[in-house]
Amino acid sequence: MIWLFAAIGLALAGLVPIVLLAVRVLVAAGELAGELERAGDRLARARRRLGAATGGRAGPNVPGGVNQPPVAAYDRA
Repeated sequence: MIWLFAAIGLALAGLVPIVLLAVRVLVAAGELAGELERAGDRLARARRRLGAATGGRAGPNVPGGVNQPPVAAYDRA
């Protein structure tokens, strides 16, 4: 019977580091989500400032503008 208790104790002792590491990963993921949100906000502010500074010329309909791939030399008419 003592072998059973020892096996269960060792199994639980082996799970403790896994649980602690999982908690650390979840905390880091939450911090990363917050950092990504802050970066997205900074990019949105910069995009608005760029649009205001260029008079909207850097918009989505300008080649090389927002959400547009750069135009290669062989693509130009």
